[in-house]
Amino acid sequence: MIWFLLYMFCMLLPCLKHLTSSPGRNEYFICGRQAGTGLVSFSLLASCIGGSATIGMIGLAWQNGWPAICWLGSGAIGLAALGLLLAARIRATRASTMPEIISGRLGPACRHLAAIIILVSSLPIIAAQFNALAILLASLSGLDFLTCMIAGAASVWAYTCLGGQMAVMKSDLWQFLILAAALLLTFIFLLRMPACRHALAATPFELFNNSLPPARAIYFLLIYGSSFFIGPMLFGRILSARNRTVAKTGTLWAALGLAIMSTLIAAIGIAISGLDIVPPTREDAFFAGIHAAMPAWATIPVTLGLISAVVSSADSCLLTAATIWTNDIRKKGDVRQTRQVMSVIAILSALLVFCGKGILGLLLAASDIYVCGIVCPVLVALLSGRKTNAGWFPAAMILGGSCGLIAALSGNATWSFTGLGLSLLIACAGMKIHVGEEIQR
Repeated sequence: MIWFLLYMFCMLLPCLKHLTSSPGRNEYFICGRQAGTGLVSFSLLASCIGGSATIGMIGLAWQNGWPAICWLGSGAIGLAALGLLLAARIRATRASTMPEIISGRLGPACRHLAAIIILVSSLPIIAAQFNALAILLASLSGLDFLTCMIAGAASVWAYTCLGGQMAVMKSDLWQFLILAAALLLTFIFLLRMPACRHALAATPFELFNNSLPPARAIYFLLIYGSSFFIGPMLFGRILSARNRTVAKTGTLWAALGLAIMSTLIAAIGIAISGLDIVPPTREDAFFAGIHAAMPAWATIPVTLGLISAVVSSADSCLLTAATIWTNDIRKKGDVRQTRQVMSVIAILSALLVFCGKGILGLLLAASDIYVCGIVCPVLVALLSGRKTNAGWFPAAMILGGSCGLIAALSGNATWSFTGLGLSLLIACAGMKIHVGEEIQR
């Protein structure tokens, strides 16, 4: 645990100045719109690679082979589409959050609906990261899960609450570098073992198989990948960019980095499958693998690398949810109120850890609710370039989000596809009707 405390102290250092003074809204929410290409790119990467993309995806690859790459690979596709189609348009606005952009296109009703859906879906995302962080800390310290979860959640809350977007983005740079080094170190140790090399050589590269069929790969692409295309956390990074060129270039570099990292993470899971281990759960495969393949000293930096992945996603989502509450629901709230609501969100997310869904289950539940309710209406509005207050768009959000909620509660992916399809159909119909009415006028 001493290593984690030292790690978190380093994360807190840049925020100590805010113990006696508070940053302004613009700096706290969107980094004063001064982030350069490197900071935007590394921050996007660090935020995208959380507990699901490390512990969860390695376990998925250990169990299913190369098709697991669809999990994070779909995110790389979504991020590339965001860079090519929307990043410059998003940065061209003067908004501070995604719902504020939605308000300019679809009216205040959609702004409030989007804010509520994002807040609800943020809770399981943060809970998934707290869950992963507790697993990592328990592995590092030997303490019980509850103690590790409370310590981890409190640490993430502390520096995010103090420093806001500037602290999060600066820490993201180091967190990603630590993570990349840890994963490379793990892969090198695994390659030293003949059984791991054989597993990699014997596993055919394929995007789906009997264990992970095409329907599941499509689900990853449409549901999980869409959250990387239209995502409030990612919009926050783009809105923090210095200009439109920086926003687009930084996003595209992040997409390339995400594709490379997804390949490396899947390869680690496949290599571990060659070892003679039987972990209690799929999510324990990584820890069983590194303890079997690496000396004790090497497991410490690797665990810290994974902690970096989890923390960089948890802090981003926590900040995004709190700023959306202040900026889009309260509207006139200040930094102090943002910090207060951040505390409430952190507590609720920590409680949600004990719902029993696990890391991947929590992430998919959040994606179901958010993607089905938000992605299609926002995409149609942004690509059309038109402003409309038509009631079709709130209907698309409500119906799509409701289907996503049913999917999250039931575990039935059919509801996810239904919600996404209905949301897209209603949004397109609403925009077509609105354009027709404009032409008639």
